Amino acid sequence: MVLFGENIVANAESLIKNLKSRAGINVAQAVLRTAKLPTARSWTELEAIIVQAVNKDPAVYDALIAALRIQLVCDMKATCYFSIEPEKKLAVKDALTSLNIEQTNFSKAFPLSVPVQELQNDDGVLKAIHTFSDEFGAGVIFSRKRVFSISEEYSHEKFTDSMLEQFPNHDKIIAIKNYYHQTFDVVYLNYEHSVLELRADITRSDSLLQTVKQQEKSCSDLRNTIQLFLLGILKAKVLGAPKNLFPLIKKIYTDPSGAIKKLGFSTLTGSIKTETMKGGVDLRQEPFHLNGAKAINHEMTLYEVAIIWHRIDIDNVNSKPELYVPGTHMNSVSLEPRCDFAILKGIRSNCDTNFVLKKMASFEK
Repeated sequence: MVLFGENIVANAESLIKNLKSRAGINVAQAVLRTAKLPTARSWTELEAIIVQAVNKDPAVYDALIAALRIQLVCDMKATCYFSIEPEKKLAVKDALTSLNIEQTNFSKAFPLSVPVQELQNDDGVLKAIHTFSDEFGAGVIFSRKRVFSISEEYSHEKFTDSMLEQFPNHDKIIAIKNYYHQTFDVVYLNYEHSVLELRADITRSDSLLQTVKQQEKSCSDLRNTIQLFLLGILKAKVLGAPKNLFPLIKKIYTDPSGAIKKLGFSTLTGSIKTETMKGGVDLRQEPFHLNGAKAINHEMTLYEVAIIWHRIDIDNVNSKPELYVPGTHMNSVSLEPRCDFAILKGIRSNCDTNFVLKKMASFEK
């Protein structure tokens, strides 16, 4: 892609906006370092560096666009895993790679988001906007408008004069505000493991944190869309139930190659606890957890876990993929506890997702 004249600054600003909301500062910093350019720790400083760098060398813009595209494919996804029968794998691959992408505003803008006005006019139906393949598999990206609601509570002492006049006998008012958000959901077939990954987008913004129900709806909508698509092409049902990830929680907790970042568990004494660690430090080595686990002879019922792998220490790849299997205590004590999706973070490529799949396969042995 080559940029000219006034388009340079405008495109750079749009790219920066998407990087901030879709990829994060670490991704932009890594691209600049690779290009042997100066970097910064804040977006304010980084924005000026990117605009100047793109103005001098459009190849920097292309590198940042490529990095953004990878993040939209792999990172911050609620992922369901479906085993594909070996005899159907080739047909599924052909169906994904040969999918015709219509020329729409969504597909033309990718990997950038469409302008707000265009997003407001979207019908909210998942639509294929991009196909891709790499050494580990092939996939399709679907996009649409999602509406998220945020509630704001106003207590009586914060009422304005007009509010006091209109609501004289009210103690508080709850205001609901709707936000439009463009999602990028991914269907990806991993060749080596014969697994179809359905990666539902997760918002990064702290003001738009998705609930479990919203994540489940994203997964369900994507599953229904791809199920109908494959049924229409292959004339046969391809997807069964997603892999139940709940049985993996205990084995993930005992994996010595990773660092446990979060753990939810209950004890025989009736305690229900959630513990978290920052900075990639292993929770299992933290004195409070270590001593507490010893005190109860490690008799814990685990119901959620997050693990981060420092691949530089495992297979010399400079990335830190994180796998989070969410859950609740109520689920853990049900007759058939299930967790149908995991949340993937810190993913830098499909090499990372393949690494995670290998780990999951080892846990199932």
